[in-house]
Amino acid sequence: MSSEFDFLRIKWPKMAALAADASRLVEVSPSSAIASMRTFCEWAADIALDIYKVQVVSGVTQMEKLEALQATGRVPAEILQKFHNIRTAGNDAVHRALGDPETARAALQETKEIGQWLFRESDSHARPRDPSPIRRVPIEGLYADEEPSRSSGMLESRHSQRMRPAQFFRQYAPQVVMGGGVLLIIGIIVLVILLVSRCSNPSRQLPDDSIGPSTSPLSTGLVEETPTAEPTPAPSPTPRPSVWFETLDPSSDFTGLYLGKWDSTSMDANFQLDGRLYEHGIGMFVPSRQITDDRGSKSATWALLGKYDTLVFDLGADQNWDYGQNNGYFRIKIEADDKEVYNSGMKDYQFFEENITVDVRGCNSLKITITEQKGDAGTLNIVLGNARLYEVSTATGGTSAPTGTPGASETPGASPSPTPAP
Repeated sequence: MSSEFDFLRIKWPKMAALAADASRLVEVSPSSAIASMRTFCEWAADIALDIYKVQVVSGVTQMEKLEALQATGRVPAEILQKFHNIRTAGNDAVHRALGDPETARAALQETKEIGQWLFRESDSHARPRDPSPIRRVPIEGLYADEEPSRSSGMLESRHSQRMRPAQFFRQYAPQVVMGGGVLLIIGIIVLVILLVSRCSNPSRQLPDDSIGPSTSPLSTGLVEETPTAEPTPAPSPTPRPSVWFETLDPSSDFTGLYLGKWDSTSMDANFQLDGRLYEHGIGMFVPSRQITDDRGSKSATWALLGKYDTLVFDLGADQNWDYGQNNGYFRIKIEADDKEVYNSGMKDYQFFEENITVDVRGCNSLKITITEQKGDAGTLNIVLGNARLYEVSTATGGTSAPTGTPGASETPGASPSPTPAP
């Protein structure tokens, strides 16, 4: 079946070899074949970006590359859909040992059609032959005003990408010209109004030097005005002292507990909820292979020693994975000294709630339990985003719970990746 991709050997021998490997593995190991096809499509997206001269930052995800290609308006919708189909098939394949041969065969046909389209595009743009996949070059200083990521493998949000000036002008030149014309007209109208207003008011007459100083007394009705003092602004309240939850070491933990970010061999990325990246929090899941019945639970305990009074966090299923109803349900329960203080109830992959506030006043031992009901595609990866503990207040007026948590990073967007290995 390798002959199906011989046309690629003319320009991209390595891609042809990768596609040929996928062809041989379709029947014996569909999951491995789909993984090869997904890599093939990532290289194809890189080459297409190079053909269209679209500059993106280093390390962007496949989803972000496809969005950049879609923005050019030059990639047919059916080709973009084939790219997405293979990306999704790669995500589903990680939940199966060998995979589905029928899905792999369909993906192979779409891979061939992507290769044929790329070959035609390369010819029409007279691109040079290069046997190695194209890699994006990072733009120096693009994020100089942002906090650097903690890991070179951290996913970058699609909202953090910026257009180069030339690309921006080419894409939005008509709007820029129209906007400039509107602003010019508004400026002329304002200038005319000011001139008319000035001409309609008589100029203030200068005093006549021929007239001597007035001898009439000042009017007794005039009163000297005393300027009113401006009120002093109230000082801003001092922020409550707090700590990120992941900085505390658990006195007991379990396989599937991650502090601060996903940092396994199969996933090295920040947490992501509701399209936002989190630089802090706790991730957890129950490996589906460890669930013998319909449901399974795991717990971790932290010694708080009465130092804190409030726990605040966002809760949901991490969006680094493509989830669906076949990924089951989850529940988070929090106990303070064996007393239940929070219970989410059984939720699915669509659940998300911000600024959940839990009273842990006087708590010595905090226990968090995750219960998961697995589906056909495995279990969900759950995140307590920006989990923060507020210290007990020393003021005489008592303690007060904060109204919210620090906001998540505004840059969404990461593409799906395999579930972290336990």
